[in-house]
Amino acid sequence: MGIPSGWELVILLAVLVVLFGATKLPTAARAIGQSIRILKDETRGARSGQEPSALAPQQVNPPQRDNDALS
Repeated sequence: MGIPSGWELVILLAVLVVLFGATKLPTAARAIGQSIRILKDETRGARSGQEPSALAPQQVNPPQRDNDALS
């Protein structure tokens, strides 16, 4: 059992869109990307002997959407 390819990947993507909705997927992907960057910075700091928290980027909260505008 390997990495899905071709139609398997298309079906997997379709199931994700149905389950989570098209608006939630980019937000989730962005959060995963930020987590990976933080993890890389932390491990790089641990290898070089520096304080890992000094290398971690500042958390930036995404802008909140106004719920009244959506109604």
